[in-house]
Amino acid sequence: SHLVEYLSERYDFTCWTRSTPLPDIASLATWARIDMLDRERVRQEILALRPTAVFHCAGSAHVAYSWQDTALPLASNVLTTHYLLDALRRASSRCRVVLPGSANVYATSTRPLREDSELGPASPYAVSKLAQEQLGHRALTEDGVDVMLMRAFNHIGPRQSPAFAVA
Repeated sequence: SHLVEYLSERYDFTCWTRSTPLPDIASLATWARIDMLDRERVRQEILALRPTAVFHCAGSAHVAYSWQDTALPLASNVLTTHYLLDALRRASSRCRVVLPGSANVYATSTRPLREDSELGPASPYAVSKLAQEQLGHRALTEDGVDVMLMRAFNHIGPRQSPAFAVA
């Protein structure tokens, strides 16, 4: 929601959602109901939109919940990323794709983490985020898709679900 607020002050853009947008951001963008697990629909929408930038924020973001249904993070983080990157490649789209990763891909450490710290995902969520990152890296190096990978740490702030530890 914060990204939508930020972008709305600068651009006209389309957001994809599977549910109703939050009331406080619903009017800030054009919204389309897209199930990103529908490969053909993703391809059609990318061809129609011809985006210049994509912020891929869809997916499962809760570590604890990933243990309850281990297939969910694989589908919602890995398959959605694959379908999106494949659609962009097929459309010969020249846009930047921002893939938010997770610091959970790193092995447990008592030392401060660096980008070159040892990887060791310890949850289904973390495995899915590392796989998502690898898909992005492959699309960048093999398909020429302009992918920006990042590994975020915990987010805090207004509108965060109470299901997260910091909230």
